[in-house]
Amino acid sequence: GKDRDEVLKRALKALRETTVLGVTTNVDYLGRIISHSDFAAGHIHTGFIPLHEADLKPPPLSRDQRDLLLAAAALSSRVFTDPAFFAPEPHASIGTWRN
Repeated sequence: GKDRDEVLKRALKALRETTVLGVTTNVDYLGRIISHSDFAAGHIHTGFIPLHEADLKPPPLSRDQRDLLLAAAALSSRVFTDPAFFAPEPHASIGTWRN
């Protein structure tokens, strides 16, 4: 870029367009750093992250997001995926009983 502002905009755009599957990344965290007003102004130093720790935390989840994550976690539990946890068919335990 021709100046710091253009470089920051391009870097932020690149981070927003980055997709990584299968592993956890810090792409969102880097975006929050680049978007911070002190970083954009060039006020960076070795204490930047500890100084702005509260600003760099991710926003809290909405109630809907939290509920969706809890539902996904519950559905991935062994109780829902392991056949050993399923209740047997009610008629399967009747045995040799005949009408």
